Amino acid sequence: MGVLEVLRKYKVLATSSATSVPLPDVNPEDITTNSLVEAVEAIEKARKALPNPGLYENVLGEVKSVLMPGTFEGFRFDLQRGLGQRFAVNHSLLLGSPMIPGGVYQFGATCVLGEGPDPTLLRGNVSHDGSVDARWHTKLADKLKMRAQAQLKHEAHASQAMVDFDYSGDDFSANVKVANGLLVGVSYLQSVTRELAIGGEGYYYGKHRKTIASYVAKYNDAGGKWCGIGTYGAQGTYQLHYLRRVSERVRLATELVYNHAAGEAQSSFGVEVDLRQTRFVSSLDNTFKLATALECKVLPQLMLLLSAEGTPANDDLKFGYGFQFYM
Repeated sequence: MGVLEVLRKYKVLATSSATSVPLPDVNPEDITTNSLVEAVEAIEKARKALPNPGLYENVLGEVKSVLMPGTFEGFRFDLQRGLGQRFAVNHSLLLGSPMIPGGVYQFGATCVLGEGPDPTLLRGNVSHDGSVDARWHTKLADKLKMRAQAQLKHEAHASQAMVDFDYSGDDFSANVKVANGLLVGVSYLQSVTRELAIGGEGYYYGKHRKTIASYVAKYNDAGGKWCGIGTYGAQGTYQLHYLRRVSERVRLATELVYNHAAGEAQSSFGVEVDLRQTRFVSSLDNTFKLATALECKVLPQLMLLLSAEGTPANDDLKFGYGFQFYM
């Protein structure tokens, strides 16, 4: 697998959409040794048929990709050049954004080591102001992976480092993360049936001596046409998400967030159309804020990027355009 293929495969979502495996009915009055053995075998067979639900942090990934178009403001240019099958460099430039006076330039390099679907990935970026971002993804064992990342900045106490350990079982996924500032996080996601997965995560902030927990339940339609997700987070925040796969190229998503402590609710709706040469994503929330992003491949190695975001009623609009070039 080449380095460019690995970069394009960077986002990985795990979803399951198969049908449930029914368990046999056992009459307590007719229980025998054979029936108990058959029941246990059926339970084991049903458990082995359960899919891996993916990581807890990726549960909302497919929905967020529709609801969050990834807009930007100003001019953006990305150049990615492959130097063989295992090494690539990239240049990124962003100009014209009022939030970043003077613009931003980044130089990065990516190296892929090993063969197979999960090779070791080394990636680093250096900005014009001297800040450094580094990532290291590697496979430690058959079902255990490690992800390490660090951000080094000039400002005092602004640098960050974090290490994730991901374990993928046959029907569950677990994650442990440790970061500077005495941050420790644990998450677990379990397939209950072939359609339903439930799990939770918790964080302990040692610096503030604070613990935060959240819980999730995700249901995938047996036919793979839709999925529903419900989460309960800190401070009484409830979230409901719904994703509809209209076709192979069209997806619809909606989100409802209710904060019990503040007594406030937010909602948003999004649509994604992914054609062979063009990808269009647009979302609208309850404040009538519209965000739209368009990616169009004008040449085999050149991508045109168009972005718009704002609230037309308030005359608050932001536009962006750019190019991505692959060599």
